[in-house]
This record gives sequence, C-alpha cells and structure tokens, in this order.
Amino acid sequence: MTKSGWNISNIIILVAALLVQSGCAAHVPVVQNGDRVGLHYACRLQNGELAAATMVKDQSAANAGIYLPKKDSEPLSLTAGSPESVAAGVRFPSFEDEIARRVAVQVVGMRQGESRSMTVVEKKTATDGQGKLQVARVRVRPKELRISRDTYMAQKGTAPEVGKEYAIDPLIPGKVESVNDNEVLIRFSAIPGTEVSTPFGKGIIRSAEDQYEIHIDARPGSLVRSGPMVGKIIKVDDRLITLDYSNPFGGEELACDITVLSVEQQAGQKDK
Repeated sequence: MTKSGWNISNIIILVAALLVQSGCAAHVPVVQNGDRVGLHYACRLQNGELAAATMVKDQSAANAGIYLPKKDSEPLSLTAGSPESVAAGVRFPSFEDEIARRVAVQVVGMRQGESRSMTVVEKKTATDGQGKLQVARVRVRPKELRISRDTYMAQKGTAPEVGKEYAIDPLIPGKVESVNDNEVLIRFSAIPGTEVSTPFGKGIIRSAEDQYEIHIDARPGSLVRSGPMVGKIIKVDDRLITLDYSNPFGGEELACDITVLSVEQQAGQKDK
C-alpha cells in the first residue's frame, strides 16, 4: 500500500509538471503597456503617516493632514504605461491623480494578484516662481454683518429669517439676528482662546473690538492641502504664510504599496 501510494504521488507531480510546461496551468496575466488595470494602493510619508489610499485596511494608522478618505473602496482603474491618460485635460490634477500617473508607469511588469512596494516621487519643480502663493497668517472675521435683503436672497436663494445660520468661516458661525424691509443683521460668535484646525496649522481665536482674529501657528516645512492640491509651507512671518505648490507631492517621497487586482489585456496581446 505504501508503494502504491508513493507511485500515485509521483504520477500526480509528473502530470502537474507536464501541465505547466504545456501551458495548461492557470494563466496569470502580466501587466503590459496599454492594459486596463484595476488596483489598490496605500501611500505613506516618510514618517509613516498615511497620505493617500484607495482602501484603508488599518483604521488605527495615523493619517497625514493631507489625507482625504475616499467615499468608497472601489479599486483605481488606469491604463498601464499611459500616465497622460489619467485625469486627461484636467488643468489642476489632484494629489491622487499625480500618484496614479506615476503608478501607471511602475505597474508595468507586475502580475495579477501581485503586491509590490514602490517609491513615488517628483523631483522636478517650477523654476520661474510659479506655484508660489501667500495667505494671511491672521484671519480677520467680523462680529456682525449688515447686508440688504436682496443680497441675502441672491446668496442663499431663500428669504432671510431670524435664527437661520449664516457662515463666512465655519470656524466662526453666524446667525440672522434681525430682519427688516431693507436690511439683514447677522451676528457671529466664538469663544476667545478656542483652538481650531486650519489647512495651514493650528489656530487660536482672539477677540478684538469689532472683529474676531484667528492666529495661525504655521510651521515651515509642513505639508498643506488646498482642495485637490498639496503644497508645502516654505516661509512664515508676522503677516504672511508663503506656500509652494510647484511640486505635486510637496517635495516629499511617498512609499506606496500596490496590489494588482485585475488585468484586462489588449486584444491579441500575449505575455512575453
């Protein structure tokens, strides 16, 4: 019985080897230029903070201030070897679009089901001063605002009512206090000394005679996110914060983990 079992095992191994050599084993496609690829990625800054991801597995992981969670966990779909096809025609590609463009190049040669770590970086920056922006270090917001009924209705699309919320800055909320035939009075309120979060760093609310001020503790070297784009704070003085958006990753090197989920090869294309 032992001898018979040994012979059967040898036969199974031999048949499997012949199937592999003859190409009858399961075909695992290799990504080639022009293939449509579905994948997941997670990219981190050098300090380990999560910067961008298609699906987050570790909810306890620290997130960078520039991280924006997706509304769903659908895989990223792109054309391998064709970075220009990602966000084609978009004037200001997002941080995530810029990552996808680099991944589109580096994914070539990976197999379906394969996971790989790769570095995503952009060393080129604008040299003509483009991409620089300055914002006030102290935000000034009024304690009250008087506007006409027509202006209010043009802004809100509805008639003013006492008690309705009205926001110029979500950090200092306002409400309609009174309404007459010609004017709407809006009063804003905040607690002096309150610490708040801004895209450029922590802020402290202070009260002046007729206005609130948000003093921002901006730090040179910090990454910031403005809508779809990521930049870096390069200078801070008493009045202004200077930002640099000339590098799509704020000059940072991203460590990305990529997993290829699906490969749709072009008609007639075969793995080499």
